Amino acid sequence: MSVVIKYEMIGGIDYTHPRAIDMLPRMLATISESLVNQTGWNVTILAGGPMPDTDGRILTYLYINFL
Repeated sequence: MSVVIKYEMIGGIDYTHPRAIDMLPRMLATISESLVNQTGWNVTILAGGPMPDTDGRILTYLYINFL
């Protein structure tokens, strides 16, 4: 099985770059904490996709934030 990774530039930012993916945990924490503080709701975020630096193997993040 082969995986093709399409690199896309949006607004001059390479969103498939490993650095952007490495920043996901902090970004997801910031977003979910803000949502919890503003709404009082519990927040669950699930994200995943191919990792460019591991030959396209799938990586997933599950972030849960609650009061």
